[in-house]
Amino acid sequence: MTDSSKYAWRDAGPADLAGLAALDDACYRADGPELVGWGAYADQIAAPDSSIACAVTPGGEVVGVAWARLGNMPAMLGGKVHPDYRRQGLGSQAVHWAEDCARSQPGSPGSVVIRNEAITEGAEALYQREGYATDFIEYWMNRDLAGPLAELPPEVRLETWSDSNALVFYDTFIDSFRDRGGPRESAVKWISWNKDEDDFRPDLCLLAYVGDQPAAFLTAGPLQPVQYDTPIGWIAQMGVRPQWRGRGIADGLIGEIGRRFRVEGFTILGLDVNLNNPRAMRVYERNGFSVVGRRAKFSKRLE
Repeated sequence: MTDSSKYAWRDAGPADLAGLAALDDACYRADGPELVGWGAYADQIAAPDSSIACAVTPGGEVVGVAWARLGNMPAMLGGKVHPDYRRQGLGSQAVHWAEDCARSQPGSPGSVVIRNEAITEGAEALYQREGYATDFIEYWMNRDLAGPLAELPPEVRLETWSDSNALVFYDTFIDSFRDRGGPRESAVKWISWNKDEDDFRPDLCLLAYVGDQPAAFLTAGPLQPVQYDTPIGWIAQMGVRPQWRGRGIADGLIGEIGRRFRVEGFTILGLDVNLNNPRAMRVYERNGFSVVGRRAKFSKRLE
């Protein structure tokens, strides 16, 4: 391990923006694209509830960045290290700096969260060494909408989201995920979480009925990945009630939403799926999806 003390950590400022952009580009080339970004560094530098620092070589190259967003509870922490300068202690320094920022705030948060949108095995090991619990690790998967799309079974009819059926969407969501530990969100919270999203599209949220029985649901909308030039169609959530599985309804919902996005000019359909959900992975792979990258969330209670 190289001595990381030769790199200087300091508050990032406008003069560092070009170096931070070069750091982002190097990480993208090594780690792959990020699904969701943290916003422009210039905005983070200017934000009163955000702290950001960079690690700089003696020659002035920005080789690391760490940030702490303190306006939320829990505080949101993050950082990056240039691929050529990893395994030298800079990652641990970034985590410690961000945690110290959180501790220094009045009414210091009891816990902090790290989200990593292009998680590597090295970063995952680092967070575990630093005492973080893994909240989730997900695969980001895409498929090309130019290919064939499955049809819905003929007995299935669809409704789109409305105020009158939002609770049916919620009940179907709860039943679909009950065998995976059961979601904890209340109906009010889950419905608000969907409707309050900037890209919420009720016409792209589908409720599948067999007869008068709600059998499955899907919520979707456009999403702009960080390094993509144009938005992609995005399946936010999808589930099938256990008694209706194995009948082609999931395949048909994917095909139906794919056609709706394709009509609007989208060329890619994406989604994410938890690493510990191989059954869903098989459904998505069968429908032409392949892994783009991994994203994760970790949490820790500060001492």
